[in-house]
Amino acid sequence: MNTRKSSNGFGAVGIVVVLVVVVVIALTGLWVWKHGKSANTKSSTTNKQATTAQTKVPQTKTPTVDPYAGWKSYNNSLYGITFKYPAEWKVNDSCDENTKPPVNNIDVTGVYCGIEVDFDTNQKYADAVSIEISSDSIDKVSSFYDKYYQQPNVNNPTLAKTTNELKGKTSVQYIFTDAGVVTKHYLFSVGTKTYSFRSINEELNLQRSKDYWSNFDKVFDSLVIQ
Repeated sequence: MNTRKSSNGFGAVGIVVVLVVVVVIALTGLWVWKHGKSANTKSSTTNKQATTAQTKVPQTKTPTVDPYAGWKSYNNSLYGITFKYPAEWKVNDSCDENTKPPVNNIDVTGVYCGIEVDFDTNQKYADAVSIEISSDSIDKVSSFYDKYYQQPNVNNPTLAKTTNELKGKTSVQYIFTDAGVVTKHYLFSVGTKTYSFRSINEELNLQRSKDYWSNFDKVFDSLVIQ
């Protein structure tokens, strides 16, 4: 009896087996690759979310500090003036409905009225801010102060004058220095009138309070002229 197997038949079966094994290995590898990629993606996403969560520091808002906390407010609707001033100061006001224009407008000394903001003290010359409302035009008032601040003086004073618009008004500003003592003076054109806002008794006021100038500037910054 011939028991030799056909080499061709065995070879065909072997090829099929090999192909099946190759396909199984390929499918297994593909599954492992996809599973690993999915796991890596999830891990990367999780790590990214964790990192983002760690880097997100809660933002705390810095509370806004009111520079005028504790200050008082002045309002004169008749002349359209408002401003704030330190609680330890007081206002002496002659600007009311009984105010009459000056009879003779020869110079700037003829004013409608005056508002003084003073240190609340019984001492003399306690005025800290002087506000005057004149019936004269700003050209006339500034012409007066041009001469006033340039008077001959042994202390050799200096004067800086500017004319840029302030508070939405035509304005003239003076910074006058005499023997180291500074005066700040602002003029505003309001209709046919001129409003004057200036420092006063500067040397004495600096002795009363080292914050005099910073407070004066804050009062000026808060000033609204309608």
